[in-house]
Amino acid sequence: TDTTDSQAVTFTGNLTIGTGMSSANQGSDNYNVVLNGASNSIAGTTTFAHGGSLTLGDGADTTDFAGGLVATAPSSITAQGTVKADGGTGVLTLGDGDTGLAVAGNLQVGGTSTGTIDLGDATLVDGATLTVGAGAANQIDLDAIAGTASGTASNLTINTTGVVTVTEAVSTDIANVTVTQSGGTTFEAVDTTTDVVLTNTTGTIAFNGLLNTPTLTTASQGYGVSLKGGSTITNAVTFSNTGTTQIGDATADTNTFDAGVTATAGAVTAAGSVVTSADNLVLGAVTLVDGQNLILNTNAGGAGNITVGSITGVAGGSTEDVTLVSGTGTIGVTGNIGTDIATLALQENTGTVSGAVTLGGDVTAATLSTFAQGYAVSLTGTTIAITNDTTFSNTGIITLGDATGDTLTFVGGLDTT
Repeated sequence: TDTTDSQAVTFTGNLTIGTGMSSANQGSDNYNVVLNGASNSIAGTTTFAHGGSLTLGDGADTTDFAGGLVATAPSSITAQGTVKADGGTGVLTLGDGDTGLAVAGNLQVGGTSTGTIDLGDATLVDGATLTVGAGAANQIDLDAIAGTASGTASNLTINTTGVVTVTEAVSTDIANVTVTQSGGTTFEAVDTTTDVVLTNTTGTIAFNGLLNTPTLTTASQGYGVSLKGGSTITNAVTFSNTGTTQIGDATADTNTFDAGVTATAGAVTAAGSVVTSADNLVLGAVTLVDGQNLILNTNAGGAGNITVGSITGVAGGSTEDVTLVSGTGTIGVTGNIGTDIATLALQENTGTVSGAVTLGGDVTAATLSTFAQGYAVSLTGTTIAITNDTTFSNTGIITLGDATGDTLTFVGGLDTT
């Protein structure tokens, strides 16, 4: 009920309570509560309402708040070991906007209960791993996740079949972020020193803020991946997930895959600039974002090849511009390009551009732009339809059609000189 301010009520041995547990706050009860037993079990609902600190565990301790736990009143919370709720729908709430969570060692939050897991801003000690969820159907709500600067990097693992929302950045000496499973996960900014591993999910794993990581690893599972806030990924990326991969959702987005990118296992939605550092860019069937332009560019300090299955705009909405730039690398689109495409630009007029452009499917666009560089252009689809006057400025070979039945229509005129 009460203790002198700044003093602690400490349980050093195992604690077993057949009902719930509570700490009172009579107005200014700033005493501390410490549970340091190796194995603790509280059957009923637990609410810590005191205003001092709360410590759960001092090593590999396990505390089961079977009826659920709410701890938002303490001035600070420190935890390590396992804090769980087994059975039922008991919630686990550790901190809020005013109370943060200090992860003092490896910590797992979650048990077999399906109640919501809600953590305040979490700061991990050097080398610690925070695992949120134990595979049950918990909704998980997280705020900021941060390691401790200038030390051994820490890790975050998410494991639930429920929906996960991380409303603030995951950053500062975080080595690995792993989504073992979820019912859909939404991150804001994520910055890691080692990797992001996306093992499985129902629905989509979305990064709404900047994703910055050396390695992004996906699995051959039916979930989607969405990069809406831009990204910089150092190593080559293969999107093995068979759900939709979204790379950008606005013209201003830039997603940089320094060592190249492959996304052919599922559908692709793309907008903004998708860039490699002179490495190959391979995409399957690409759908544009309504009213947002797309640039695929591998001409950064060299050249990479661009290979795309098809490019389709959004019918009935605003138009989109598409620019394909590969420098000395080749460009190949095997399927159709069309539906509300305003300008289709092939290569650019900077540096030395010599990569041949081969468009093997139908092409429909208002404007087709080429540049005074020494590259070839080949249009061999069955139907080519360009609305505005077309001048092929490239000085390489121009191939228009490859079969008797091909129809190429340049409504505004054609100049290949």
